[in-house]
Amino acid sequence: FAIYSFARAHWGKAQALWSALILLTSLEFFLFARLVIFDMALTLLLTVALSAFYYASHCETLMRRRLLCLIMYSSLGAATLVKGLIGIVVPGMVIFCYLLLTKRWSLLKRIDLVPGVLLYFAIVLPWYLAMDARHEGYLRYFFWDEHFGRFTSNNFDRAEPWYYFIFVGLVGLFPWTLLAPFLVAGFRRRAWDDRTLFLVLWVGLPFLFFSASASKLPHYILPIFPALAVLIGSRLVSLFDQSLQRARRALFLTWIAYGMVVLYFLIGFWQPAILPQAMVHGIAGMPYTLWFYGVVIVVLPLYFSMSKFPPPRQANIYLSQAVVVGGFLIFTAAMMNEVSSARPAKA
Repeated sequence: FAIYSFARAHWGKAQALWSALILLTSLEFFLFARLVIFDMALTLLLTVALSAFYYASHCETLMRRRLLCLIMYSSLGAATLVKGLIGIVVPGMVIFCYLLLTKRWSLLKRIDLVPGVLLYFAIVLPWYLAMDARHEGYLRYFFWDEHFGRFTSNNFDRAEPWYYFIFVGLVGLFPWTLLAPFLVAGFRRRAWDDRTLFLVLWVGLPFLFFSASASKLPHYILPIFPALAVLIGSRLVSLFDQSLQRARRALFLTWIAYGMVVLYFLIGFWQPAILPQAMVHGIAGMPYTLWFYGVVIVVLPLYFSMSKFPPPRQANIYLSQAVVVGGFLIFTAAMMNEVSSARPAKA
């Protein structure tokens, strides 16, 4: 809802609808929304904070701007409670570089910086001070070892090569990664406007920051996915504006990808040797009704790809995309339930 509202306000309804669908159906976002980790809450709060900042920086109504600033600073404070200094460092980098590149330093007055900083510390300090009072040395351990130590050393056994997050991003954004060539081509052809610059900073700076860290885990770059969704969604709508058939061909790639993934598991049911060993038992025990559903998910994208249905309208294509991806995710979730039942957590 946050990213839909943000995209609708600054791009349009079609861009907002595509952005929301892309975000919800990106593989990493879908999976981590179902794991008990803090990073999804952090992603929500950073999305709200950065969206509120951009809203406020373009808002001329005083009361509305102050409300947006209240939301921004409250979200930054809550993000710091959720995940520590990352909750202020990551959005701080984006906002600082946006002001630097646009030379709009006057925004510091418009976003109520001094009362905002006081509100931020009013939210953050009581809990941290109480924790340090109860557990001596907590602040030193938390801020030094858990932040600087994790960033600069491999003491936490999380070392990965510098290109690690490139791979994570390509897999995590599946199937929308397949639209990357269209996105890059669009950037080459047109000058970046203010909105695009903000999104690129939102994606690029956290990506580079975590790539420089000595410790790396896949969920570290989760906060960039909302901005990636808007970038792809806005580019996809521009493809529709240029040529309906060109946009449809781009989406065919995602439809065929869904079918190929399900087809892989269907073949693996009869030829278990092609499957990861940890999945063999679970796949073999899947009910035939689920496999029938899987066959439908394979056939449906092929039908959409080869036929003239849906009629060539963006709304119809959007609904078809939602049907295909919804079916795929239902199949994937049901399949993972079967697979995970063979791997009990206690064992």
